[in-house]
Amino acid sequence: MIYQLSGELVRVLEDSVVLDVKGVGYQIFLALADITSLPEIDQPVRFYTYHHIREDLQSLYGFSTLSARDFFILLTSVSGIGPKLGQKIMSYTDVAMLVSAIRREDIVTLTRVPGLGKKMAERMILDLKDKLVAFQHLSSDANLAQAFQKPSIETDLALALKSLGYSSEEIRNALAKCQDKLTEELSLEDGIKVLLKYL
Repeated sequence: MIYQLSGELVRVLEDSVVLDVKGVGYQIFLALADITSLPEIDQPVRFYTYHHIREDLQSLYGFSTLSARDFFILLTSVSGIGPKLGQKIMSYTDVAMLVSAIRREDIVTLTRVPGLGKKMAERMILDLKDKLVAFQHLSSDANLAQAFQKPSIETDLALALKSLGYSSEEIRNALAKCQDKLTEELSLEDGIKVLLKYL
């Protein structure tokens, strides 16, 4: 099992990066939030990893925190949630918000995640509610529900631009250039107009 990797960022792909670790290039799949917050190319970076092995495929999934890695492993233990769907779920929000929604059995909030239907949300709650002890340190206060329902402007913009066909690297670079112009009060439409000037 590959637990973590540290090296230089070589390339940013659509849903993954290439990390040079002492001359070996590892492709590591990341959630959208981690892709949009990467350092510049050739800069050092570390990921906690999950090594997914199937009969015909091996994949590495990377996370910026141990909590995110551990939750991903727990999430993908739910029947019907493979690594790709797990990564998609974690691209939409953070671990604390997911844990809070599962604890509160909040199906409405969970189904706001694209690709997560009511039956899968119910299965997540049933399978995971009693397995969240390791995540007790994460806040579960009611404000998290509001934060979950209104993702950050950067997450919204990244998802919108990805649906328009822009690459993860283009989005990341544009977000880095205009970060001071993006506020939570900005509408999605206005935010897209700001970002398009940098694409």
